[in-house]
Amino acid sequence: METVIGMAGRGVTLPCSSEASHGAVCWGRGKPSLFNCHNTLLVTNGVQVTYRASYRYRLLSDAGRDVSLTIYNTRQADSGFYHCRVQHLSRLSHHHQYRLSTSHSPL
Repeated sequence: METVIGMAGRGVTLPCSSEASHGAVCWGRGKPSLFNCHNTLLVTNGVQVTYRASYRYRLLSDAGRDVSLTIYNTRQADSGFYHCRVQHLSRLSHHHQYRLSTSHSPL
């Protein structure tokens, strides 16, 4: 599990990539379950975003292999665990886990 440091009030990006350009991807909060995302934040079918829990959650690209999640206007409450689950058509899914630590902006 990788730790990512974010600054409150700014954007932070959690990296994730897919081997296929049209694989389904979901981002969730907390520990991932065995078969799907837990506390789903964002879902893409590989072509477009099909679900977004908040305007603050965005992908760097709506389609393609880079499915990194950017959280805009990061808050202290955003600290915690996140996961990216990539579903391949011919293979089982795999996931990446992150721990986001958000600190206050320096004065």
